[in-house]
Amino acid sequence: MECHLAGTFDCGQAYVALSRASTLDGLRVVGLRREVVRAHPHVQRFYQDIAWQARPHQNQKQTSAFDEFDDQELAEADMSDMV
Repeated sequence: MECHLAGTFDCGQAYVALSRASTLDGLRVVGLRREVVRAHPHVQRFYQDIAWQARPHQNQKQTSAFDEFDDQELAEADMSDMV
């Protein structure tokens, strides 16, 4: 499988393209540069939150990327832009 990444223009596209390979055998990646591999800011914050919660903290308020939303807003949110 040959994966051309030079034309990626949106968050997550490089991941999606590379995830189509079922094995590394025969995988050829073309156009791989740091700037073509991007994650959506919501995804980055989500993983920062996980890392924060995994560390022991004393007397510090933990915040989440979703603190600004109430449960109803989250239930109705359109997450399609996070792909």
